[in-house]
Amino acid sequence: MIKKLLIILVFIFNINSKVDLIIYSYNRPMQLYALLESIERYVVGIGKTFVIYRSANQEFENKYKEVQENFTWTEFVVHSHTEPYKYFKPITMECIFNKESNPYFLIAMDDNIVTDFVDLEDAITNMEKFRAFAFFLRLGTNINECFMTKTKTPVPCFKIFKGIFCWIFKNGSGDWAFPINHDMTIYRKKDMKESLEKLDFDGFHNWETRWCQMAADMNKHGLCYERSKIVNITANLVNPTDGNYEQFTSEWKRKMNDFSTENLLKKFNDGLKINIDDFYQINNKAPHIEYEYNFIKR
Repeated sequence: MIKKLLIILVFIFNINSKVDLIIYSYNRPMQLYALLESIERYVVGIGKTFVIYRSANQEFENKYKEVQENFTWTEFVVHSHTEPYKYFKPITMECIFNKESNPYFLIAMDDNIVTDFVDLEDAITNMEKFRAFAFFLRLGTNINECFMTKTKTPVPCFKIFKGIFCWIFKNGSGDWAFPINHDMTIYRKKDMKESLEKLDFDGFHNWETRWCQMAADMNKHGLCYERSKIVNITANLVNPTDGNYEQFTSEWKRKMNDFSTENLLKKFNDGLKINIDDFYQINNKAPHIEYEYNFIKR
């Protein structure tokens, strides 16, 4: 009886809860447009949405303004163009923990695309019901490879409820053993505030790794749906010195030039957009994949 009462109370408490969304983008208005379009089409339960962006020149800046005009439910926050490392953490903390914020948040990169319908309120209800560390939209029983290590990663999760799967981080490998990520995973703000306040980070080159080392408990468990709900399309890099470049196949390294931020900007100027229909219920085996974009008129 007590257990049933607790479940009812958790449900009542969270039924009106929403998840705040923080998106990062640098010189990729085309990819940002695709992400926001996919969110608008498939996702319910979003609270406040912040797009923290930076552009290298006025041409990129103008296109970000155009994206903002098409998705008026977002709040665009300019990341410093001259001192990006100095202001990265303060802007991040303000967007996540602003006074009008909701109790949950997720972070997305501009090269994420939502691939199926998802109700974030359902996710947090189950997250509280089963007292999970986080709810992972990028994972599911279809994920059995790791893009970064080019290795097989057996699915460690098991079904605990209708469409809900659970696993312990220490029992996973590859992406299954990485509790902290920026690919639309839902976290409680109260669980993360202290670690983020103490953490020394000034950009993506050190944030994700350091945050994982400080905040992650490998004995805890995560939740996911049977099929992943998002995918990260590794079509280009905004930092040409990024060590991740070595993870791409030789063929894809050549192809990435076609999808450089400059070439995508030209296509965006021509009135094109990424066709997100291609990604609906895609059967991706890893959260990050190589994929050749198709373009259609906006």
